[in-house]
Amino acid sequence: MRKLGKEDSADTQGNQIARDLSLDGLFAIGGIDAYLSDIAGSSGNWFLGQVNVPSRDDLFDQVNDRAVALAAENGGELVSGIEETTRKDMARLISAGLQENIGLDAIADRIADSYSFSADRADLIARDQVARANQQGALEGMRIAQKAGVKLKKEWVPDADACEDCAANGDDGPIALDDNFSSGDDTAPAHPKCRCTVVSVVEDDKEDDDGDE
Repeated sequence: MRKLGKEDSADTQGNQIARDLSLDGLFAIGGIDAYLSDIAGSSGNWFLGQVNVPSRDDLFDQVNDRAVALAAENGGELVSGIEETTRKDMARLISAGLQENIGLDAIADRIADSYSFSADRADLIARDQVARANQQGALEGMRIAQKAGVKLKKEWVPDADACEDCAANGDDGPIALDDNFSSGDDTAPAHPKCRCTVVSVVEDDKEDDDGDE
């Protein structure tokens, strides 16, 4: 850690202090991986329950295994996202306090009084990760069903208030399960507060059958 000097601006000092703060124990997020795993697994298994596939128990196990892996990845993103937004807000408060020369005790009180900012951000990030776990679980269910012989594609269904990127994803129509939509995402959500969904589309073999005749 570089030693701060008088020549450093309040913003520089605030940013470094916030980066060096320990946030251990600040968030009650224990067991988040298991929670996201349950969501992803339930979503994928629900999908498998809606399609006609053989050896469903074995497929459920595959979905659950993938759900654990997805949850570990998403849980890490959740923790790092909450920490990043919290440090940014703390840096802003610390910098303002240093500029106003109100003293460390007053700065600490200001952070404590304004803690709702990080709680609100944490809630937003958590909601987005839950939505992501739900959609990724469903996509894994689609992929496993396809390996079992169900011919599927996926389609983006934009929310009523969808942004331009999500609307463009909807315009893509049905695409292959392993392809990305126009936004570069393989499934929803595409951004914070995104409430779009991705649904399965059963491929129609009628044209192939007509061509064989």
